[in-house]
Amino acid sequence: MTDERKPEADGGSQAIRDEMSTRLRALAGSPAAGESVKSQILRATRRLAHPQLTASIVKRLWYGEIRIVPAHLADHIRAAGEPRSEEGFIIDADGHVRARAGNGIRHHPVAVGFGRETVTSELRPSTVSAGGLGTLRNWLLSMISDPRGFRVVDVDRATLSPPSNALKALDRIEEAMKETQGRYGSLVHGMAMIADENGVRELNEAVLAELGISPESSCDVALYLARNLDVVVFQPIGGRTDVLARARGTATRAVIHARAWLACQTAPARLRIHWGEGWLSEPVPDGSIAAARLMQLVHLDHAGQKQPLYLAERIELDDVPAREMEPLRPMLSVLSRGFNQHTFNELMDRRLAHRLWAVGIDGGRATFKFVPVGPDYYGKSFAFDAVGQRVADQPDGVYGRAVEKALVEAASFSRPYFERVRARIREHGDDGTPGVVRIARYGRLVVPIDAKRVVTVSSLTPPPAVAA
Repeated sequence: MTDERKPEADGGSQAIRDEMSTRLRALAGSPAAGESVKSQILRATRRLAHPQLTASIVKRLWYGEIRIVPAHLADHIRAAGEPRSEEGFIIDADGHVRARAGNGIRHHPVAVGFGRETVTSELRPSTVSAGGLGTLRNWLLSMISDPRGFRVVDVDRATLSPPSNALKALDRIEEAMKETQGRYGSLVHGMAMIADENGVRELNEAVLAELGISPESSCDVALYLARNLDVVVFQPIGGRTDVLARARGTATRAVIHARAWLACQTAPARLRIHWGEGWLSEPVPDGSIAAARLMQLVHLDHAGQKQPLYLAERIELDDVPAREMEPLRPMLSVLSRGFNQHTFNELMDRRLAHRLWAVGIDGGRATFKFVPVGPDYYGKSFAFDAVGQRVADQPDGVYGRAVEKALVEAASFSRPYFERVRARIREHGDDGTPGVVRIARYGRLVVPIDAKRVVTVSSLTPPPAVAA
């Protein structure tokens, strides 16, 4: 992903793996007499001070076990060994770590800057999500041994405090969160809530007992309640609020109460609506949009016919509605300029990289060459482990084989095209455990570069019927 060499060649990837291993060893420094490799890896992890470079990931990089190193992590490892006057990262409203760039950092919940003498954390406690706070906490704990001083800026209150170390900085951040009206109880502790015919309330042990749920229950309680009872469940997960409900053809009092509660929320949400034999899943940027979409989706009638395992309809570009096609047009520059690092950086600037996939084709097989952070229907390690593997070998093998067949066919097609996809995808957790069935409906722009390479990007098309 750093030049125009053929993606199927692995020599460059091996060189990057070797470089990362060498740089990590240099960053750890010379081992003390009798010091274990584990201790050196932990020291390198602390010095990297990057929320995505956990000790387990650094260990895999140390031993060259990650086949393709994501570009932003490779750049951070390189930068860690070089003097810099100012660098850092931001944590967005969804709890994700992003590169720190430009003057717009104060528009994010958390912005971290690394100076030669001081590490600065700027935060707006009123917008910091549960996932964002967890990310910030874990990162600060990895900075305990950093000799620099720390500075915590509370942007909401326009205050500054100069804690002397990472632990004291964490204490100050926790205090700022507690002092923020209405944030600590629901976000720091990750409180789930439920809407029923009487209103919205905390989903605590007493309510679970009232609903007949045993504390020893082995089922996913949120999924069970939303699928089987006339309730809407609000569950803080990863910096957003998951909203779980069942499509029932009409809006009940529980749904009306849920809409009123959601309309007052500013944090991002994800709607998960049980419809027929699976779950519709749709991210939305804030509560007011989530409230409107919830009312639309619960009005869906029960899915009368079985959803297809995988069905793709090919559409010529001129026939794609402008509102869908316009955000994807930068992808077409790949045809004239090639898929190199410069082109990829431009696609990142256009916010397409998180939905972009690059595959290599060889002998009727498709192999992942670039995978974004990862789809939310698979575990978090998917993005690391998928690169270099066959597209067919996804956690949901049926879906993976269907996608691979379509991409192999696309490589022999002479021009880009758009396709509408309907599929059933079995979700999988971080440990590979199969979960619920997702009913996926999305658009995808497919750009064959040559007979050996295909690049795709998915659009954010809405779910079915009334949602259109």
